[in-house]
Amino acid sequence: MNMNLWRTKIGLLAGAISVAVLISGCSSPSVAQSGGESTTPMRKEATPVEETGMSRAVSNSQDAGASVGIPSPQQEEDNPYRQYQLRDLQRVKIKLAGKVFDSWVMDTEGKRSEGMMFLRDAEVKDDDSMIFVFREPQELGFWMRNTYIPLDIAYIDAKGKIITIAQMAALDETSHPSKGKAKFALEMKKGAFKRNGIKVGMVADIPLDVVAKD
Repeated sequence: MNMNLWRTKIGLLAGAISVAVLISGCSSPSVAQSGGESTTPMRKEATPVEETGMSRAVSNSQDAGASVGIPSPQQEEDNPYRQYQLRDLQRVKIKLAGKVFDSWVMDTEGKRSEGMMFLRDAEVKDDDSMIFVFREPQELGFWMRNTYIPLDIAYIDAKGKIITIAQMAALDETSHPSKGKAKFALEMKKGAFKRNGIKVGMVADIPLDVVAKD
């Protein structure tokens, strides 16, 4: 074989091997400078600066409002633990013991079951009341599960006469029976009955439209 041709082939082969080695060894500057570990992983998602800034602005605004005593209207109006907000309930006037009491009407199973559960003391005034109405007179029993305000309760028959009065302690799960068939139950803050002279045997004037819806 021609020696010059052999040297040419060897030279071309050596050049190809050098190029191949050079290509396979390429690396980014970040990998080289960090000892073989990339400082900017390709799959990590960056947090948009605009969104982060906006979140901080909202958070700071809320904190600032709290620091200067500016209440949130939504928090003031809503009790987050209740299904039925007080402002959404029907309100009637009940005459009893020569006085008139504003009363929230609990006229469905859901409303009667919730009653005054989860209410805070500030949400109920001293002479506010809650009237529970049932379709038919029956033996009733109330307890205080999830109820934080101590209450007075009066069981009232179909003619409006109070047949039983009891006091119920906050969170007490003991049932307080009606001692007779009642169609209504009236609840007020503990001490309201004594303060207003409400007693067994008195007759409450309950509006005719206070009827059970189920």
